[in-house]
Amino acid sequence: YANHFKSILCNALYEVVMNNLKIGTRLWIGFSLVVLLIFGMAFLSYVEINSIKEQTDSLARVGSAAVDKQLAEQSYAKAVAAYESSLRWLAIGCALAALIGAAAAVLITRSIVVPLKSMIAIMRNIAEGERDLTQNIYLQSSDELGEFSKWFDMFMDNIQADVTHIATDTHQLAAAAAQLHATAEQIANGTEKDPV
Repeated sequence: YANHFKSILCNALYEVVMNNLKIGTRLWIGFSLVVLLIFGMAFLSYVEINSIKEQTDSLARVGSAAVDKQLAEQSYAKAVAAYESSLRWLAIGCALAALIGAAAAVLITRSIVVPLKSMIAIMRNIAEGERDLTQNIYLQSSDELGEFSKWFDMFMDNIQADVTHIATDTHQLAAAAAQLHATAEQIANGTEKDPV
């Protein structure tokens, strides 16, 4: 039940964020997240390296004073532990940055490619398939693709109205032509019966 709720929440958040932000904004947010993670990892590495430096300085002081071998070994062990911790955090941070960057890239790409594929399928169907001018895209988002969809749908509605008017005018013209033909036949028949 909790996983289902989490899935619904994530999908709703995705729909709100990805459908209401412009494409450039989505790209900027994804790039900013990756940069922020890199700076965060650089800061953590800086803190760990400073800790290593302090341990090394302490080790140097202890070593130069040659006071106690056990104290020197403890300082050395702390410096090595700080160094290993720094490497571990740096590796974790890089992996985390790569995962978040990849996830952001996938989400941003999906938010652009899926609507584009839908638009392409409809346009291809109009151009090559049934030539059904009643098809609309109906993309519900406020980004550039949603705006394109809105204007395309309005264009298709206008074409549908024009085709309807042309069909009506064609039927009226055909009826008028049939009426004229019938009148011409009556006149022709009338002149044939009345020899002058």
